[in-house]
Order: sequence, then C-alpha cells, then structure tokens
Amino acid sequence: MRATQVQQLGVRKIHAHRATKQPRRTQMKRTYLIPLRSLTAIVSLMLSFLTAVPAQAQSAASAFSGYNSAYLVQNGQTFYASTIGSTTPEGEWQQALDISVALDAYRYSRTQSNLNLVTALLNSLTYYNSAGSLYGNWQTDGWDDNLGWMVNAYLQGYLLTGNSAYLSEAEAGWNNGYNQGWNTTVAGGGIWENTGYGSKCALSNDPFVWEGVQLYLATGTASYLTKAEAIYTWVRSNLVNTSSTTSSTYGAPGQVNGCVGSNGQLQGQSDNVYDAGSFVEAAASLYRATGTAEYSSDAQRTISHIMGEGSIIPYENSGENGHQWAYWFTRGLSDYATETSSWGTYQSYLQNNANAAWNERDGTYNVTWNDWSNPTSTSGSDPNEMSSAAAVWQHIPPPALNLSGTWQIQNVNSGMAVNVDGGSTTNGAEIIQWPFGSGATNAEWTFVPTSGGYYQIKNVNSGQIINVAAASGASQALIVQWPAGSVIPGNDQWYPVQNPDGSYSFYNLNSYQALEVPGFNTTEGTQLDQYFGNFGTNQEFKLIPE
Repeated sequence: MRATQVQQLGVRKIHAHRATKQPRRTQMKRTYLIPLRSLTAIVSLMLSFLTAVPAQAQSAASAFSGYNSAYLVQNGQTFYASTIGSTTPEGEWQQALDISVALDAYRYSRTQSNLNLVTALLNSLTYYNSAGSLYGNWQTDGWDDNLGWMVNAYLQGYLLTGNSAYLSEAEAGWNNGYNQGWNTTVAGGGIWENTGYGSKCALSNDPFVWEGVQLYLATGTASYLTKAEAIYTWVRSNLVNTSSTTSSTYGAPGQVNGCVGSNGQLQGQSDNVYDAGSFVEAAASLYRATGTAEYSSDAQRTISHIMGEGSIIPYENSGENGHQWAYWFTRGLSDYATETSSWGTYQSYLQNNANAAWNERDGTYNVTWNDWSNPTSTSGSDPNEMSSAAAVWQHIPPPALNLSGTWQIQNVNSGMAVNVDGGSTTNGAEIIQWPFGSGATNAEWTFVPTSGGYYQIKNVNSGQIINVAAASGASQALIVQWPAGSVIPGNDQWYPVQNPDGSYSFYNLNSYQALEVPGFNTTEGTQLDQYFGNFGTNQEFKLIPE
C-alpha cells in the first residue's frame, strides 16, 4: 500500500520580503557522471531558437535578462550590485532577496545556464557573508527577518541543486532565528523582529513558516513542521483579519497587519502587499504539507483582499528607493494557484500585472521599479527595487506543451522504456526501466494536465500515475504507481521541460527533484527514483508516440 502522504508539501526595514512478469530491479551503486557542457554553446543554441519560443517564455527570459544586464556582476565572484554600474555587492539580506529572482528563473526554465548562475550567486553569498568577510557572519545577525531571507535563499538553493552546504546554512540560520526570536512573553508567542525586542512582525515570522515546512520536507525532522504551524497560528491570531467583516482592529477581511509591539498591541493598522504576500506563501506551504482546509481559506481570503484593491497591485511610495514590494505576493499567489489547481481564477490577474510592469520598464535595461502604473526611473535604484517585476514573469505558468496522445517514455542514457513492473495493476507497483519497444500497454503513458504547467503521467494498462512513494522529499526516493490523488501534496505531478536536444526532463511538484534512472544504470528492471536536477542523460527522456 502507498505510504501516507507525508508532508511537503524591511527600515521598519522594508524587506519584502510491464504485460508479462519482468525481473525485479537490480540495486546499483549511485554514480553521477555529469557531462561537461559549454555554457557558451548552450546560450547560443537557446538564442538561435528564441523566435520559436512562445511569448510567455520569451517574456520570462527577457525580464530576467534585463535584470541581470542592469545589476549582475561577475568578476571572480558573482553578485547583484548595490546600484547600476557599481561593483559593490548588495548587503546580506538584500542580496538574498535578489537571488530569489534567479532561483525562480531556474525553477521556471530548468536550464544549465541558470543552474550555473544560482550556484555561483549562492557561493558568493557565502563568500561575502561569513566570518571575516565584507559583511561579516550572517548567522550572528540580530534581526530575525534578515535571517529569514538568508535562510530562504540557501534553502531554495538546496532544494534546487542538492548542495548540502546550502542546507547546512539554512538549518543553522533557521534555528538561530527561532531560538533567539521565539518566546511566549508577549502575545503568547511569535518571533521578535530583532534582539531589541521592539516588535513581533509578519516579516519576522512568516518566512520561518514556509522555511520550516521545506526543512521538514528536506530532512524529515518533524519538529520543523510543528514549529512552523505554531508560528503561523501566532501570526493568524495577532496580525490577520480572518473574519468576513471589516474590523476596527484588524481592518478588512484578509488584511495582514505589520507588527505587534512589546505591549502586545498592534502598532497601528497597516496594509502592505509584502506582508500579505508573506502570509499567503506561509498559508500555501502549510496547506500543501497538511491538507488542512483552514490554510487554504486563509490564503484565498488574503489574495482576494489584495486583488480587490485594483487590477494592478497597488504601490504605496514609502519614500525609500530600494526595497522589494510585490515579490512575495506574486510568488505566494503562484504557489497557491498551482497547489489548488485554481489558475483559472488567478492567471489573468497575474498576467495583467506582469504586462503592466513590462509596459512601464526602463528603455535601457528592461527593468521596472515597484510602481507598475508609471514609467520607471533607474536613478539611484538597486536590484531589490526591480526584483518583483523581473520575478512576476517566472511566477506565471509556462506555455502549454502539446503532450496529447499516447507515448513510450525512453531514457536517453539507457535506451530503455519507463514501464510498470510486470504489467501490475497493484497500488505501489514499481516503475522500472525495461527494453524499449515491447508493445505492451504497461509501457505506454498519457499526460493529464493538472495546473501551473504540471502533469500527471498515467499508465495505459493500469490507469495509475507515476508517483514518488510516500510523498517523500528525500533524494533517491523511489518511484511507484498509485491512483490519481488530490492536487496536494503534488508527489504525482510532474513539470516537463524540453531540453535543447528535444528530450524532456520531469520535475516533481512536491520535492522539486527530477525523475531519473539512478546511477546511470543500464540494467533492465532498475526502479526509477527522484534526484536533484543535474542535466545527466539519466534524467532525460524521449517521448516516442504510439
């Protein structure tokens, strides 16, 4: 039987924040021999096909390219500069938020060049923010919201690359922030914004929620999820109007206020899109991890509140040039829409905002500031200010792929076909590789679109779906078949990306990891697993029409 669906899934500094029985698989030692590729050749190939790429993909690439042309510096280290033309990197938490855009661009595109970039950026983040470095050891920062943004960059980096050094940084930072910030002496809980104990804020709490969920997914340590739920409960109870009526204390339904002071009272009503966005992302992550309906309704209520303020995300000019604004709202909305299969409700809104931002871009660099209703000025700007408009394109579903019909799925490395072991129709039967061309229906598959560019991959013979066993977020978790499940947690949904050679790679919604034949194995009967995307041919598959 299938194992249980275990869970995935500022200023007040303004931070935004098989037919006959086949042999069983043979266990082989994992060995990764990732082929070397010329980055120049890959970029040239991508450019040669640009005119053939659908408009949405072009816009996502163009927005990210503009962002990089304005702020990215590569001079032995790789970082986003403090201003256009500068060779000084943004500081700690600002750099971490800048890198979030690059991480999103890689998650959207799954290209080797973007993987190389995020790896270089994260390595330089460590270089500039460790003991004795330009900005010193980030782990000793007394601002918990700063720690949260750093944890996010490292944790997303781990989930997308598998680099254990990033996971170590993320775990240490999360635990530092929680241990120095959480107490129950004011308002019954919550994480202080800083060690001066002046306020407990949305931005010092919400990031620790989704990061706790993702750390639980990555490590299996249940205490991360337990703490994430407790943090969320505090935010929901003390900062958010979760009722259906306007409150004199908390404002409109779905409104997320900024901070509680040391007296336990709200520090005045506020209604900022970055606070709302951080709450939506927190709610969406817990919904995917637990399936608890309250998290979904909380996210939906706050999304509706922001959407109700106008067709374009409103910008309140704070008088500060450099800060994020809409990033976490568009990211949270995107994740929620994918996890609840509700893009039909939200896609036109998000697309209209992306279009509005693009239409107000600076004519030299193709970057847009936080005010998406007025022409952009880049004077004195920093990458934080331009990050939301670059990222929103990465948060919209990619162009639909034509995957209709019936296919055999052939691994590029082994030449074998993806197959249900022994033609079994049993829940939990192994998904293996077997010699291509058997003509059996247990080697035939159809693609069923779900939401946000994801698909379920359904076996013709059994009617069941390619599934990561027990919804595991662990690398090397095994692949089985299981009846189609609900949208969450997404362990039976796959994001197909077409590679430059025409083959496809498939990335799991729950774990972010790629479908593969482990260890470049060429033995028939080897069971497939998931592993961090690395562009090996064992993670690439040809679709052969039946």
